[in-house]
Amino acid sequence: MDEPSTEQPTLPISESLAEDFATAYANNFHFELSSWDLKILFGQLSQMSGKADVDWHTAMTMPWGAAKLLRYLLSLNIAIYESNSGPIKLPDSAIPPIVAPPSGDADTEQNRAFYALAIKLHNELTGEGQAH
Repeated sequence: MDEPSTEQPTLPISESLAEDFATAYANNFHFELSSWDLKILFGQLSQMSGKADVDWHTAMTMPWGAAKLLRYLLSLNIAIYESNSGPIKLPDSAIPPIVAPPSGDADTEQNRAFYALAIKLHNELTGEGQAH
């Protein structure tokens, strides 16, 4: 006897742009986290005042499952772009500092694992430790 399928049928999704759909450019972002979801604020660097300011213009909030899926799809798209165009070069001023290692009361197994992940991701961002 065949086992019952656990696959859910996929419903076709119709794609269309909302009447108030808008596009915007962002070269800065900020994250706000909660237990329920992730909010990403998008903005653009403005130097009109004579100093560097960010004009925040859009926020997008999504549940953590959607954020994880977004991370996966962004990684795939970056990999496709870099395989076609070469590594994306970031100016040194755009590279965030390395996360400090845990110490004192914060030196837990969980924080050491997070630190190792942060170093791995930083190395992927900068291309350090990779064959060229």
